Amino acid sequence: MKGLTSAEAAARLAAEGPNALPVPGRHGLAAIALGLDVFDCAVPTRLARHGTALVPDPASRFRVNLRRSGFEGDRGPIADGCPCPACRHHDRDYLAYLSRAEELTAVRLLCLHNLTYMHQLVGNARAAIVAGGFARYASAVMGGAAPWAAIRCSCEPGP
Repeated sequence: MKGLTSAEAAARLAAEGPNALPVPGRHGLAAIALGLDVFDCAVPTRLARHGTALVPDPASRFRVNLRRSGFEGDRGPIADGCPCPACRHHDRDYLAYLSRAEELTAVRLLCLHNLTYMHQLVGNARAAIVAGGFARYASAVMGGAAPWAAIRCSCEPGP
């Protein structure tokens, strides 16, 4: 299905059984909306190797580059409320220092963060589908809500 858009490829997928395609990270919710069950994505680990973390911020394309300056003295987590070990135990200042120093610990912690972010994104999308609130969930996430926060508003009864 090379050369097709995700929508064109999804239209050709089997109605029964799992359907999989390689999908870039930020297009995961669109792929789920098209009916894809499984997608392969190297974005979380690739970004981590370059000092970049996934964050709920559409203005920055859902990313923050911790190798850039400006995190000195920033005692906040990568993303507020994120359940990953990097956010629970370390601040942006420390993670930025590790990343700029090219310490492997930074790559490990950013990988844990990015994989946790994607796990929350997809796991909560599944919960939103079951609760009948996927459209509200996807809209909230694309609007800048963190996946762990967006699930709460998507499962509430709509208007």
